[in-house]
Amino acid sequence: MKKVVSLFVRLVIGFVLVVYVCYAANLFSDDGWIALFSTLTSADTGWLLLAFLYIPFIDFISTIKWHYLARKLNFRVSFFRLFVFYIVGRFFNLVLPSSIGGDIVRVHLLARENKRYAQAAAVVFVERLTGVITLVIFAILAAFIALEKFNIQWLNIAFLIAIIGVFLLVWLIIDDRLFYFAEKLFKGRNRIIDEILLKTAKFKEAATQYRNDTKSIILAFVYSLVFYFFAIFNVWVTAMVFQNDVSLTSMFIAVPIIMFIMNIPLSVGGIGIMEFAYTFVLSLFGFAPEIALSIALLMRLKTLIAAAIGACIYPLVNSWGVNFDEINSDTLTEDKVKSKM
Repeated sequence: MKKVVSLFVRLVIGFVLVVYVCYAANLFSDDGWIALFSTLTSADTGWLLLAFLYIPFIDFISTIKWHYLARKLNFRVSFFRLFVFYIVGRFFNLVLPSSIGGDIVRVHLLARENKRYAQAAAVVFVERLTGVITLVIFAILAAFIALEKFNIQWLNIAFLIAIIGVFLLVWLIIDDRLFYFAEKLFKGRNRIIDEILLKTAKFKEAATQYRNDTKSIILAFVYSLVFYFFAIFNVWVTAMVFQNDVSLTSMFIAVPIIMFIMNIPLSVGGIGIMEFAYTFVLSLFGFAPEIALSIALLMRLKTLIAAAIGACIYPLVNSWGVNFDEINSDTLTEDKVKSKM
C-alpha cells in the first residue's frame, strides 16, 4: 500500500511540474507553441550532430571510474564489458519499476560470474557516493557564486537534506557504531529487517575495503570531477544547438544546480523534474522560455536514445548468459525489500 501511495504522489508531483513548465514556456497559448516550434525547427544541425555523438562518450567517461573501482576489489572484467553493462543499465533505468533499476542491473551484471554481490554493490555504491558528494559540493559552490540568483528557500533545504544524507552514509561506512546500534535495536524483530541487516553487514564489510585505500577514494573523486566537467560540456553543446552565444562559464554555474535538482527523487523516471530543472535554472540566466525548454527536450531525447542503444546492445549481453528474467527477479526483490522498509 505504501508503495502505491508513493507512486501516486510522485506521479502527481511529476504532473504538477510538467504543468509548471508548460506555464513557464507559455504553452497554454498559441504564441508559446509557435515560439517553441520555431526554436526547434531552427536548430543548428552541426551542433545537433555533435550533441548526439556525445551520447556514448559520456557513458565511456562514466565507465572509467566504475572499471577502476571494480579492479580495486579484484573484479577481473574488461573495460569493454563494463562499458556495455553501463549502456545496458541505461536501458533498464527506463523499463524497470525500481527507481535505481539501472544500478541494480549493473551490480547483477558485475557479480553474476562469481556471485560476489556484496562486493559488486559496494563498487557501485562507492562509485555513486563519490559522484553524489562531488555534485553536492559543485552545486553548493555554484549557488554560493551566484547567490543573488540561488538564495532560494526550497533549494537551500534540499542542499541541507543532501548534506545530512551524505554525512550519514559516510558515517555508516567509517564508523561501525551506527550500524551496531541499529542492529541491536532492530535485529530479531522481523524477517525482512533481519535480511536487510544481513545484506547491509555484507555490503558494509565490502565497502570498508575502500576505507583505508585513500588513493582509490581520491582517484574516484578525480574521476567524478572529470565526469562533471564533460557533463557540463554536454549541456553546453546541447544549448548551442538552439542558441549560438551560450557562455560556457555560465554553464559551469548552472549545470551543477540543474543536475542536483534532477537527482531529487520527486517524480517517476525524472519526468517533470528534469524539465523543471532546466527551465527554472536557465531562466535565471536569461534564457528565453522556449530555448530553455528546447534544451530540456533535447536532453530528454538523448536520454531516450541512450536507453534505445542499451536495448539494441542487450542481445549481446544476453549471449553472455545474462537474461532479463534473472535481472528483473533481482530488481523486484530489491524493490520488495525497499517497500517493506
